[in-house]
Amino acid sequence: MTWIVQRLRWAALVVATVGLPACVGIEPDYAQTGGELGHGVFRWGCTTDTDTTCATGSFPDFIAVGAHFSLGFVVGSDLPDEVEVEQIIAASPKHLDGIDAFDALAAGDVTVVAMGRDYTIDMLTLSLRPITEVGFEVDVPKDEDDAGWVVEVGGTATIEAVPRWLGTPLSGALSYDWSFDGAVIDLRTEGGIAYAVARTEGEATVEVTVGGHTATMRLRVVEATEPPPTPDPDPDPGSTGIDGLAPVGADSGSEDAGSGSEDSGSGSDSGGSDDGGTDDGGSSTGGQR
Repeated sequence: MTWIVQRLRWAALVVATVGLPACVGIEPDYAQTGGELGHGVFRWGCTTDTDTTCATGSFPDFIAVGAHFSLGFVVGSDLPDEVEVEQIIAASPKHLDGIDAFDALAAGDVTVVAMGRDYTIDMLTLSLRPITEVGFEVDVPKDEDDAGWVVEVGGTATIEAVPRWLGTPLSGALSYDWSFDGAVIDLRTEGGIAYAVARTEGEATVEVTVGGHTATMRLRVVEATEPPPTPDPDPDPGSTGIDGLAPVGADSGSEDAGSGSEDSGSGSDSGGSDDGGTDDGGSSTGGQR
């Protein structure tokens, strides 16, 4: 441990002589957090798709024992240009094994150090915790007795297994072993996420094992509800859109037109009746609809 103490003393000297950098921006596209010496930010790396931490944009509070992950470091802009990160190491190999990419071996709090060629740049304390339980997050509703979840025939239930320590979600890439019982579903898995496609009515159980812990859930497949009726297309111009009713003014326009024909010999009312009744009335109704 002597070499670590010496390098931490050098880090303190850097703080005294160079000064803390201006705030390094936390970019939303990364799960990252500032180093404890204020010289930059540590970035979390998801080594496989089973680690969903990177999608959250938040650096994890707790890491699962048995998980795999990687770390990067971005140097603050106020440090000299010649300061470059060569590697990230763990102060306690008993807890973390590796350089830059790590396997979490034992529960506890452990410091990781961003190293330059022969000096410390920054450090961060990580919390490693054992898996005590595995929960489920499912995108379909619970059934009435709250003992499982309900999905309709032809639908798909997305099931995410969530390893936890005393109720708190844990991060890191882990190995998930899925299985199911029942002929009513098909199951497709991608790491910690399973997709259950409902084939026919009945019940099925889905089981997952991660970190030595097994959890089981129940799916009940029910008959699909009837699809909602297809709405009528937009009514044609001149239509009221109400079955059995003619457009306003349509009948009177026809009668006026007929009347105009009978009176056409007088040559006085037919033109006025056409303009005011049939043409204008029909155009106005169609425009409103």
